[in-house]
Amino acid sequence: MLKAHDKEIVALKKVLMFDPENKELRAALSNAYYNSDRFEEAIDAALCVVEIDEKDTQAYCNLGSCYAAQNMVDDAIKAFNKASELAPDYSLPHTNLGTLYANMGRVEAAIKELKISVSLNGQDAGAWLNLYACYKEVGLMEESQNAYSKYEAILNGPESQEQASGGDNPANIPGGVSQTSKLASGSDLREDSAGLESLRESSE
Repeated sequence: MLKAHDKEIVALKKVLMFDPENKELRAALSNAYYNSDRFEEAIDAALCVVEIDEKDTQAYCNLGSCYAAQNMVDDAIKAFNKASELAPDYSLPHTNLGTLYANMGRVEAAIKELKISVSLNGQDAGAWLNLYACYKEVGLMEESQNAYSKYEAILNGPESQEQASGGDNPANIPGGVSQTSKLASGSDLREDSAGLESLRESSE
């Protein structure tokens, strides 16, 4: 019996036969592969998306997460940096990159990226939680507690109650995933772009 993501993959591939340049469907296919732990195929599908639209910020975030899942660290870093170049006031690439650095043991680099992330989006619970862990690791206990307090406040806030359950990173994406897609201006990235769904959203 096919699992839910396998059924989704079959359905998406059928539709893409008739609309191969549809980047939203390509992104959804990459997400489905990712959630099925078929990371090489997820990368191929994500690459198709950036080939269709090389200025899609979310596509590069998704691609970076796929690379990270395969421990292709250099490629993941390049993808996240490209996303940051395309949308300098978008927090998600910094959250992803910061947590990737933390997983590599590059704590100072992680803190730098995560601080940028929370300065751009103070409601990014994942960034605050990762920042808490990084501060704690280097012995900055006051900063660590402050970061955790921010994290708890977001989880207990009204916006968090409206979000789907599943933890801070239900898709288990390496590098972490932003709780929101808000830009520093207050607008929503998905409203301003052609709108690829994030890997996190596809799992909800």
